[in-house]
Amino acid sequence: MAAIVHALALASTGAWVIGRFRAKKSINSLKEPVPCPDPPATSVIIPARNAAETIGRVIESVLGQDIGEGLREVIIVDDGSTDETPDIVRRYSDSRLRYLRVDSTPNGWSPKNWACWVGAGRASGDVLVFLDADTWFLRTNALRALACAARKYGIASMAPRFGCPTRRCRAVETALTTFSHAFLGFDKVSDPGHGLAWFYGCCWGVERRLYERFGGHAAIKAEIVEDKAIARLLKQRGIIPAVLKGFDHVETLWYGSVSDTVSTLGRVLHTFGSGTGKALGASIAVGAAYLSPLLEALLAAFTGPIAVAVAAASYASQAAAHVVGAELNRYWKGYALTSPIFGPVLSAGLVKAIKYSREGVRWRGRHLRLTS
Repeated sequence: MAAIVHALALASTGAWVIGRFRAKKSINSLKEPVPCPDPPATSVIIPARNAAETIGRVIESVLGQDIGEGLREVIIVDDGSTDETPDIVRRYSDSRLRYLRVDSTPNGWSPKNWACWVGAGRASGDVLVFLDADTWFLRTNALRALACAARKYGIASMAPRFGCPTRRCRAVETALTTFSHAFLGFDKVSDPGHGLAWFYGCCWGVERRLYERFGGHAAIKAEIVEDKAIARLLKQRGIIPAVLKGFDHVETLWYGSVSDTVSTLGRVLHTFGSGTGKALGASIAVGAAYLSPLLEALLAAFTGPIAVAVAAASYASQAAAHVVGAELNRYWKGYALTSPIFGPVLSAGLVKAIKYSREGVRWRGRHLRLTS
């Protein structure tokens, strides 16, 4: 048993040393957001459902952008809200702001895709920017930079920082951000020969011509994780979205509770969860990578100084890697020290993905049958 724990800890040490290097490589592959002097005519589309707590901040961040006449309109597509979202939107008198409401979703469509498609159909800009109702701009030139990148590359996304309402949330998100860059990095995404495809769907822009050419949200209408589906579709056609270093330009709100995070991970990973054996294996591997310092520390109480040294090396390599996630989100670096405790949330998310792949998920008050 001791030999197995030693092996896990040593493997974890190596994985996190490599992971830190790969996370840096992923970040370095992101493009700088550069505002151009002549931004394209841009329409911002914000699908919203029960977003009363955040929609005002989002609207103000968009209307406060320095894009000038480049901002054609801001279209709020209210996806059947039952809270005060409509009332809050109507408080703003800016002529660029439009409010649309959809109270039903056609068969075969996921609700968010339908809301985005409706908004895109009413937009007049040459660039369409899709912004989640819990995501806001931090700098006044952020929209200009995104719109200019969309015109240059065809499609572009801002890598955001994740805003957290609790310390627990910051600890969890430190682990999630680190893991995504270390093992799902954008250096792989930008490689045409690699199958990995994703971008940040909370804040992205696309040239209207490209959007219409690939069919827009109608092309992936049944998908729940629409950003990943669009990225995969485009990569199959030789188009790779540009992802910008938006950590100081955009913030998106993350979930305060661990259970909400697990549910979100299950939803995002549901296609992976359809392969039960593969998902369970990945869950065990991820859990072992995070928990190995703790297991080794427990073993040290019985086996002596060698286990103490192995535990320390495993923990140090893991914490050093997770400094990356803390730095990107502008958190206190000490959150990296909590990774053995909160990293296993990823394992729980993989298990939840198996359940969701079979049963669908209840999300924002609806039961959604997930696509495979």
